[in-house]
Amino acid sequence: MPVIEDLGAVISNEGICRMSLRRVLVVVVSGLLAAVFAVSATGAAQAQSFLDALPNAQTTTAGPVSVEGGLTVSNPGNQSARVGVGASVRITATGGTAPYTFTASGLPPGFVISSNSSHAVVSGVASQAGTFAVTVNVRDSASPQNTGSTTFTYIITGGPSPCGDLIDNGGFEYGTSPWGWTSTVLGNISGQKPRTGSQYAWLDGYGEVHTDTLTQTIRIPAGCKRTLNYYLYIESAETTTTAQNDTLTVTANGTTIATFSNLNKAPGYALRTADLSAFAGQTVTLTWTGTENASLPTSFVIDDVSTS
Repeated sequence: MPVIEDLGAVISNEGICRMSLRRVLVVVVSGLLAAVFAVSATGAAQAQSFLDALPNAQTTTAGPVSVEGGLTVSNPGNQSARVGVGASVRITATGGTAPYTFTASGLPPGFVISSNSSHAVVSGVASQAGTFAVTVNVRDSASPQNTGSTTFTYIITGGPSPCGDLIDNGGFEYGTSPWGWTSTVLGNISGQKPRTGSQYAWLDGYGEVHTDTLTQTIRIPAGCKRTLNYYLYIESAETTTTAQNDTLTVTANGTTIATFSNLNKAPGYALRTADLSAFAGQTVTLTWTGTENASLPTSFVIDDVSTS
């Protein structure tokens, strides 16, 4: 059997309620006070013996219940819900002096508590997954006031991860926002081929002294280990096998996370990645900078940017 001092329980066959109290242990049978015991090892043993002597008693575990001055707060047990789906649970106060005032702390985002003179309802549509320790506090109208509280856990599952893809419009298919770019980098419909869709970012390819940039600022939530992914196609008319005449530098808040040059030219797109774990909890500006000299042209073509 559960330990009386640690939890409340309902003895279902006889309608008996056993509670953990601040000062005393009581047993209520069908709404009537049946016995009172001291909060001690001896008192707990006496209360347990009293309960065991009742016929056909069966126990089921419930959460902690607080009682003071006859004010009792029900406990609903642990609750569960899903992100984006409405849910509610009722909390009832009895004893003391009505009407009662209910407040709550630790609610899942998207939940509120509403109440009338005798009970409260915790309800809402969860916007974030997680495990939330909820406390409901109650005050009655007596003078001095009696107070009570109950605690339970709300487990919210489902919904998008805050550590998902942080790049917006990574395929350049929905206009140019929120990208920052120099003239002609975006919006091309000829001259190069996209990896997917119909759009791409094209840096350089002029065969003269020239610099192009492509940027996007993202927010990486604390605790999120993100990897930057993008597909890069390097086309170059350079024939040297030793000189880096044209370069592409990738930075995060000014820190270089990748470099390429005409020496990396190859047919078709290749997946490139960079670790962004060091930037967790920060606002990060990602920048691709293509720089050409006055020699032969090199094009740096980017498509399908994302984080994972």
